[in-house]
Formats: sequence, structure tokens, C-alpha cells
Amino acid sequence: MRAPFLAVALVACGADSRPPEIPKAVSLDASAERIAIDIGMLVGFRNRNTCGAGVEKARDMIKARFESLGMKVKLDEFEAPCSEPVKRQSVIGVIEGRDPTRLVMVGGHYDSRTIERNDGTSDAPGANDSGSQTALVLEAAR
Repeated sequence: MRAPFLAVALVACGADSRPPEIPKAVSLDASAERIAIDIGMLVGFRNRNTCGAGVEKARDMIKARFESLGMKVKLDEFEAPCSEPVKRQSVIGVIEGRDPTRLVMVGGHYDSRTIERNDGTSDAPGANDSGSQTALVLEAAR
């Protein structure tokens, strides 16, 4: 079963094939507080199973977050094999760089589940599956 996926595509920033050197004093400015807030929001949807409604709320949150960062956003639709097939979307955000021939992609799935793979109603807050991963991708996009 295909899972809803989120990705940040970073169209590379270097003018040549060598990775840029990172100065030792560079701060990446990652925020544990922002990551925790995003995990809390995702957990608040209670069930992000591909067959449930919570996954659509998560999709909308991720899309809005990417757009608020000025990213180009694409929804990639697929059919999920639930009790009745449903349309779901992966969310892809793009940050433009200087070299369109290079690409860095950071991603993961944003759904969650219980023991039953198509259970879209039981409690499955998914902080570990995959709220924390999703929050890290959002933080990378920032």
C-alpha cells in the first residue's frame, strides 16, 4: 500500500558538482520547540491512517506550511486501496536553487496507523509513526 509522502526538493545551490564547504561557525537554526509544536499538531489529528480523514488534515497542514515558506507546492495524487478506493495525495515542496541539474530531496511518510493497516477510525496519534519524521522535514524546509 502506498503511503502519503511529503518531500522537500532542494534544487541544489552549488554551481559545480562539489558540495559547498560549510563554515565551522554556521548555525543551522533548527528549533526543538518548532519541531515539538508540529508533532503536537499532527498528534492532534488522532488518526492519520491513509484510509481516514486525519490524513487529509495533515496534508492540508503540510501544504499550508510549505506555502507559508514561499515554496512551490505540488500534490501528487494516488489511489489508496482502502475498503473502497480513495484518492490521497503526497505533498512535494520545492525550494529553488541556482543549479537546476542538482537535486537534494528530504522526505518521508506523514500517515500513521494502528495494527490494522486500513483502520481509519481508531486512535493512532502517530508521534513516532511518523509525526516526528514529518516535523523534521518541515524544520528542514524552514
